[in-house]
Amino acid sequence: MKETTVNSTDLQMEKLQIEKLKLEIQDLTDKHRWTDRTVRFIPLLSVLITVAGFCFGVYQFREQQKENEAKLLQTSALEITREKRQKIENQLTGFYYPLELRLQKESVFWSFMNYERRGIPTAEKNSILNSQDELLKIMYSHPDVMVNNPLLKGQIFGFVRYAEGVKGRLSGSDFRPNEIDLKVLEDFSILVLDQIPVVEKHYQECMKSPILCTDIIWEREAVSP
Repeated sequence: MKETTVNSTDLQMEKLQIEKLKLEIQDLTDKHRWTDRTVRFIPLLSVLITVAGFCFGVYQFREQQKENEAKLLQTSALEITREKRQKIENQLTGFYYPLELRLQKESVFWSFMNYERRGIPTAEKNSILNSQDELLKIMYSHPDVMVNNPLLKGQIFGFVRYAEGVKGRLSGSDFRPNEIDLKVLEDFSILVLDQIPVVEKHYQECMKSPILCTDIIWEREAVSP
């Protein structure tokens, strides 16, 4: 009886060990299957990581390109604005202001001229010649002021003919002041004085905002400040 009990106990222990062994084998099998699955997915994961890295690199590259293009456009716009401001400033300081002074001097000179006399003294002749040369020099050095400004262009051409005509007549010994058509001088002076405030205003606007810094579109009729 006692021996039977011992054998029964041993049998149960063996069964338990067998069950334990089965569980361990099952666990090892499950782990092996998981490892196999994981190993099979490693190449795919590598590809996905590579593709993701490539896509991110492309995204970064495109974003950098956009940023560089935006900076380039901004730099280009600023440079264009700076050039336009400089152009307007050069027109004011190199054309309009010195021309205004020379025209006023020319008008004053002719206002004191004795139009009835024949011939003029050498000193006065030289003064007139120098004045015409200075006026022509200013106009010849700034042809850009005639762009989009047809009225000024026509007046400049007319005044050039006037100035060259004055120089030609002064070469004769019987020159008379009343031979000069001073209406050309008067009309040209009025136009220049009218346009100066417009150019000054546009320059101030250009200094305030690049958007406003565009070329002046002049009217074909007389310009008023």
